[in-house]
Amino acid sequence: MAQERTSGRAGRDGGGRRKAAARCKVGGRRKAAGARCGADGNGVGLRLYAREVRRLAPPPPREVRRLFARLHHGDLHALDEVVLRHLGLVVDAVESRRVSGKQFPRLIEAGNLALVRAVLRFRPGRDGEFAAYAMVCVRRVLARRAAST
Repeated sequence: MAQERTSGRAGRDGGGRRKAAARCKVGGRRKAAGARCGADGNGVGLRLYAREVRRLAPPPPREVRRLFARLHHGDLHALDEVVLRHLGLVVDAVESRRVSGKQFPRLIEAGNLALVRAVLRFRPGRDGEFAAYAMVCVRRVLARRAAST
């Protein structure tokens, strides 16, 4: 696959011709030549992320217990599934804080890390329902992060 050479000037190809602006797949907006969709600061990528994450419904309690039993026996695919199915909790927690656009991705990242830590620290017999435990962990991290900025 040939690598495209550029002259160093934005929006121009190697022969000096202007690159055509492409349409973003999300929302059909125009984007600058070479720009990624959602990278223009309007939050399209973040809105798409939030919408896609919410499509994954949290599993019922019986399935959560089964996943944690698999995780206890060393199955890392169970870890991935628990985290993936509960990412909506992080988005809800961040959106409930009504943060500005620049803080949103940072808080999503911190919340996702808190969710992974919550999965690893959760004790099914003692800590009650996982979703409630995870939400407390995520909110605590978000409050600390918001206070430090």
